[in-house]
Amino acid sequence: MTNDSGRRESRRGFTLIELLVVIAIIALLISVLLPSLGQARQMARQLVCSTKQRSIAQAQAAYAAGNKDHIAGPNTSGAWGQWKDQRGGGDPYVFDTSPTTPTSTHDWFSPILGDSLGLSNNRARRSWDIFAKHGCPSVRDNMLPWSGSDGADTAQFSSITSSLGWIRTSYLSPASFHYSRQGAPASISKYRPPEADPASAAADLRYLNANPATLPANYTPRLDKVGIQLSNKIIVADGSRFLVTAGAYFYDFDFSPAPNVFGNFCASGPIFNASNEYGRSLSNGNNVNVKASFRHARQTINAGFFDGHVATVTSASAWEDAEMWYPSNSDWNGNSATVESAAKYQYLLSRPVGSRGLP
Repeated sequence: MTNDSGRRESRRGFTLIELLVVIAIIALLISVLLPSLGQARQMARQLVCSTKQRSIAQAQAAYAAGNKDHIAGPNTSGAWGQWKDQRGGGDPYVFDTSPTTPTSTHDWFSPILGDSLGLSNNRARRSWDIFAKHGCPSVRDNMLPWSGSDGADTAQFSSITSSLGWIRTSYLSPASFHYSRQGAPASISKYRPPEADPASAAADLRYLNANPATLPANYTPRLDKVGIQLSNKIIVADGSRFLVTAGAYFYDFDFSPAPNVFGNFCASGPIFNASNEYGRSLSNGNNVNVKASFRHARQTINAGFFDGHVATVTSASAWEDAEMWYPSNSDWNGNSATVESAAKYQYLLSRPVGSRGLP
């Protein structure tokens, strides 16, 4: 470039100091924006998780509407598998069946969403789909299945372990809404195997530990038994199953057709102080189980309620409000309860046993 007198002008470039200032400003902006971007991603994952749980809660309601108010779970849709397992009838769920066939006795997910989500007919692949495709987006940890898992199709699960890996469980349902009261067999005539007499079928149901509350004597896993205010009762929540072996903690991923306790789909709930999923008393010093379950911002969980809505629940509220985790009129005894819930429901202990019903 030349001026009118024909002299060439040179363009002035950035000095080193100016360049360093620009770099410093960019670094400062990144340091300011990155936490915000991280929080935005976290909020987006929580929103997606909330949407998935809303679909689950609404699907349970739809299932109940078509099954005389019964909700899907171990003592209803899984009752046949339990009876078969206890009576030596083999594994009714293994290999190829249908998208809505439970992957285990405790699987409530497949019966309510198998068709609409187009889950696989194959039990191993259907199990992988449930946790890898339809779980909480904040959960990406891979794990090995528990070595005690069994089933005639174990080789198919092992193949997935080698090729794809397994994502840990991310949604759990309170067992208190699925189990029955010990000594008070529930009526499950709709789900009783045709070859089973009523007495033997009832004997194979799942019964809930009586601590820290005893289920109502007439409770069955039906919407009309859950409670008057369905908007205050949780059917599904964030949570990861844990196994404690020889003082070590592992994510509990059990692909047995008939798990011994809760399997991959149910949990004891936060009110039980020794809960492997939510309880602080089983911490190894790092609260690994609490962090895995209360995984969203400020140690919270998403929870889907029986009326179909989803809400954010803080750990403080989860450990205190027992009525969210138990059917109405469950008799409170406070044994093995969290400190928070024991304090809140202390007033009930002044009443006679049998009249300490939770709201």
